[in-house]
This record gives sequence, structure tokens and C-alpha cells, in this order.
Amino acid sequence: MSRADDEIGFHLDMLTRELIDSGMPAEAARAEALRRFGEPEALRRSLADAQRRGVDTALTILAFVFVLCAHRLLSYLPQYRWLHTHRPYYVAESLKNLLEAGVCVAALLLMRQRRVARALAIDRRVLAGLAFGLACTWPMLIGFAVAHRSDVASWISVAYLAFFSPFIEEVVTRGFAFRSLRRAGWPLWPAALACGLLTGIGHIEKGQTALQILGIFVFTGIGSATFCWLVERWQSLWFPFALHALMDFWWEVFNVAPTVLGGWYALVLQNASILLAILITVRFTRRPISRPVGEDRRRDRDELYVRRQMQQRVITAGP
Repeated sequence: MSRADDEIGFHLDMLTRELIDSGMPAEAARAEALRRFGEPEALRRSLADAQRRGVDTALTILAFVFVLCAHRLLSYLPQYRWLHTHRPYYVAESLKNLLEAGVCVAALLLMRQRRVARALAIDRRVLAGLAFGLACTWPMLIGFAVAHRSDVASWISVAYLAFFSPFIEEVVTRGFAFRSLRRAGWPLWPAALACGLLTGIGHIEKGQTALQILGIFVFTGIGSATFCWLVERWQSLWFPFALHALMDFWWEVFNVAPTVLGGWYALVLQNASILLAILITVRFTRRPISRPVGEDRRRDRDELYVRRQMQQRVITAGP
């Protein structure tokens, strides 16, 4: 007999004894306890579901941390170092990105998410997402066009930095990590902030000074949490991806700065695009009425979980 069966049997026996002590015959007390307690099999399924969500949370965090450490881990391979020194940087980086996406897909399959495109939210509203990105990033296009000269040395590099790399980042961070945490029962903002925290940590290596490291961490982390909110409201990964990609595209086309920190002028234009994205999202989307899978956030284990379920059923059923 499993531990869950032991807990269920224990609480059934306790309720039966309480009814007998109140003056009810033994057989009638057992029948009444079963009536109030409900179907034990349903409780077993609920407990197994809660335990599965805990496993899925651990698997999500483990896969996400591996992805954030992928470059450092691959650097131990001579072949990867050779690619970085003898080929354009985007060759090795693209292989790393494909590995990152593969790890996330494998994790989704382990979590029994057979419809991977749906789990990542890339199966819907592609054109609407691209239109959203264009509508939000026109301040950066106009502002950089006025203050900077377009100077593109390699369009392949721009395509990688502005489209391929952001797509993989959106798939990994928002499509996989954030949505998996939501399915596992995490509330919106704790899931978004967890992804933002880990994303910010994953980007700090680009900073050269303590101030740059702090700025990159804060700006990248807040942006990541905001993009999580976007995918939650639109229920499509193409909206944060289009915003992310086009912001990076204008940044690269006008050669603004080597990192996300480009001075006060660039910061104003970036924030203007983010603010437009927030306003458009609030105007044209509604907060989901039905709560996502796992929103009840049951993390109780065995005895505590079964006890709460029993008490709820007893109160609902009544005498």
C-alpha cells in the first residue's frame, strides 16, 4: 500500500471513530465517513497530480539552468573552442542555441507535453505578433535613424543577433521555462520574476565593470519579466519575440552599442517601445478569466494535503 493510501485510510478511520463517538452505529459511521470524505481514487489522482507538478517544476528549473550554463559547459570541448577561434562567432553560437532548444524540447517531452508547438505557444497568431512588434518599435526606428548612421558590416551577423538568437531566447525563457512553471502551478509574477532573475544572471558576463554588470542585470531581468507578462496576456510567443527581435534589429542596424546599455538616449527609446507594448497589450487583451492549469498551487505533501482535502469535503458534504 502506498503512503497516499495510508494517509487516506488513516483519515477515514479517524472520521469513522469521531462519528461512532457521537453515537452513530459502526456500519453507518463508516458509510457516512465515506460519503463525506468522497471517492478515495479521486484523492489519489489529485495527490499524484500535485506530486507530478513538483517534479515538472524541478525539471523545468534544471533544464533552464543548464541552458544558461551551456556556453560555459561547451567551452570545455576543444571542438567548440576551435569553432569560436576559426569560424565566425555565430557558427558556434548557433550550434549552442540549437542545443538549448533541444534540451527544452526534451524536457517538455519528459513532462508529457506531446504537442510541443502548442506548449511553447508558437502555433498561433504569427502575423498578429509581427504587426505588434512593428507597432511598438517605431520609436526606436525613428529615433536611431535621426541620431545614428546605419553601418552594417555583416548582415548575417545582424540576422543572427536580431532574429535567430532572440527566437531561441524566447523559446527557452518564455515558451519553455515561464509557461512550464505556469502549468506547474506557479502564479504569474513569481514565475515571471524567477525567469527574469535567471535571465539577468545569464547576461551579466557581457558587462565590463560593476556598474555595467548591475545595469545589464536589472534591465535584462525587468525586460524578461515584462516579456513573460506579454506571452501570458497574448497567449502567443510571437508577440514578445517580434518586440524582442525588432528592438534588437534597429539596435544592430544603427550600431547603437555593444551591449543593452547604450546611454540615456537609447534607454529612452527602448522604454518608449516597452511602454507602447504594455499599453497596446492592456488595450487589446483581457486578463484570462479561467485560471491556467495548476493555478491552485497545491504544494502540500501527503498528510497535510490529504487532511485539507478531507476537511474541505466534510464541510461541503455536511452532516
